[in-house]
Amino acid sequence: MADYTTSIPVQMIEAVNGVTHELLLGSCTSSATSPVLQPRDKVTAETSGSSVLSTVTAASGAPGITGVTATPLNGSPSVNYTNSSGVWTATFPASSFTEYSWRVEVTIESEERGGKAIVLDPIMIVRKTN
Repeated sequence: MADYTTSIPVQMIEAVNGVTHELLLGSCTSSATSPVLQPRDKVTAETSGSSVLSTVTAASGAPGITGVTATPLNGSPSVNYTNSSGVWTATFPASSFTEYSWRVEVTIESEERGGKAIVLDPIMIVRKTN
């Protein structure tokens, strides 16, 4: 499990590398290149504002994303992603009192895998700074 920091808006990109489906952190500030997110990797966004925008898209040539969900962890509030022309967006709240976290599940339908869904699921953490 790796920890990454990100700029805002948080940008995650589904891509294909050979036959492997990957979720890249396009807005990463803790790495010189966009790292491949592994299950349970932590992505931390810090803001002095009240919320953080997150987008999830598919790179050119990659199979379409069929769903993105944010599952609240440790009592975090519910957040929903919406899809507009293949761009999934959600606004995550920030609190002065506690950091919030969610498991972000990106579901991809892949014909090459016999129609089985592929789920990529890093952890998003939103921390408010003063």
